[in-house]
Amino acid sequence: MTTNLKLLSAFEEDPAMVYSHHQALVDEFRLRAKAQDRVPTAAQELAEQYPAVTEELKNTRQQLARERKLTAYPRRTTVELAIEVVNLRRDQEDAAGATVVPMPRRRGPGRRFPPAGPDS
Repeated sequence: MTTNLKLLSAFEEDPAMVYSHHQALVDEFRLRAKAQDRVPTAAQELAEQYPAVTEELKNTRQQLARERKLTAYPRRTTVELAIEVVNLRRDQEDAAGATVVPMPRRRGPGRRFPPAGPDS
């Protein structure tokens, strides 16, 4: 206990005595105390860029909205035509298995359509 009191009284008289043994801790403490009220450079740069980046994002979103509005009709049309193609292919596949009965052709005065072609 007496050694602790001696060290404490010696420290009060000359604090440099303790600092010399633990200079790294003292330096770290001073740096941390100094840095408490400061903002890191990278964070400060990001904070400065933030308004410009948010404005650019806003403009990009507006441009995207305009492009989507402009391309809405062609996109809908493309989807509808793709659905029609799928339906036609399915109908053709269904018809491929069906039996086709040829109709006899009419000849003579009972024809419903006039003959086609330059000779007629």
